[in-house]
Parts: sequence; C-alpha cells; structure tokens
Amino acid sequence: MSLFYDRLDEIIGATDSQSEIRAMVRQCWFFDFDGYPLRVWIGQGKLHTSDSNTWLGSMNGNGQSLLQPPRISDGRDGTAPTYDFKILLVDTPGARAQEMYDAIKAEQWRVNERPLTGYHALFQVGEGLRPNTPLEFFKELTMQSVLFDESLDMEGTSIVRRYSVTVIAKDGNAGRSNVPGGTYSPSVQRARARQLGLDYDDKGCDFVASLSDRTYQIP
Repeated sequence: MSLFYDRLDEIIGATDSQSEIRAMVRQCWFFDFDGYPLRVWIGQGKLHTSDSNTWLGSMNGNGQSLLQPPRISDGRDGTAPTYDFKILLVDTPGARAQEMYDAIKAEQWRVNERPLTGYHALFQVGEGLRPNTPLEFFKELTMQSVLFDESLDMEGTSIVRRYSVTVIAKDGNAGRSNVPGGTYSPSVQRARARQLGLDYDDKGCDFVASLSDRTYQIP
C-alpha cells in the first residue's frame, strides 16, 4: 500500500462515523515545461513531499489561488476534453508580472507536447504542513499550447493591469483515433473538422457508441 493510503488509515484510525473524519485532499500539479519544470499545489506556503520535491503554494495572502485548475472529468468513455489551467501572474521580488508575461510569451514553445501530471495530497483539518507529505497520482495530461491575456481592472480608485496565461492540455484519449486500432470520439472528430477549415460541427461520431454491439443483417 502507498504512503498516501497509510496516511489515510492513520487519519481514519478507529473512528466509526464519517462525521468524525476531519481530512481534506488538495491538488498538486507538475508542469513539466521544457527546461523549466514547475510544481504547484493548491495551498499556501511551500509543500515538501515524500518524493523529495518542493511544491510552491498557489494561495496568496488574500486566500486567492493564482493557479485556477479546471474540473477534471473521467475520460474512460473515450472523450478527450480540453482542460484550461489559468495562471495569474503577480509581481515578485525577482521579477515583475509583465516581465514574466513577456518571457513566457517569447518561449511558449516549451509547453508543446509536454506532460502535465496531477497528484493528490492529504491533510488533516487544522494541521500544519508536514515535512514529507505523501502524494497519490490521479491524472496525466499533455500540454498543447498557451493563451495570453492582459486586462485593466479597477482596484479601489486605481487602475491595475493584470496578466494571466492559460495552459491548454488534453488527456491520453486525444488523438487515439489517429492510430490503427484506436477509437473515435466526437471531440476528436470536431477538432479534425476545424483543422480542415470547416465552419460547422461535424457530428459524424456522435452516434458511434449507440451503434456498438449491434448486429445488422444485409439483405
């Protein structure tokens, strides 16, 4: 059994009621950018995990997460949804937000076809960060591209320029229909249509699942 589930058993202990279990799971995301790997967890402060890695906390002093991950769906039905990971850039002692924004835009090729891996970390409610927090793998994605956004927002009586980048990723079902023995999905079919310049939704695969396991007699 993994260290994650050992920790879960430790938290559950001898409790008989679910209401007595005070634990929470937080997401950790490893962006394996080419030459610049980035580890971020949805929390505050630096998280040190049992795999000897350090994860930067996404929460600022106001409780806002600078990384906004999407809701991850179950892809076992063959679908390949697009996932948007929005990262809000802020000024740091080492670099201003605009400088980071321009640097990422100049080297966005580092994202292409690189892995993005999700993990779960387990915590008891009210406890501080442990020095060797165990992780449990839960999702493997592939980064495709980056979107960039600049905006002007009112903050009190001042106008503030904000910068954000959005990493676009897909799961392992993306492109399965392009290999021998692969499967088709509506999202892949529509993506192909867009690549061909078609301005309508190709519904050629919408009914594939309903036609499976059927016997047709040719007259």
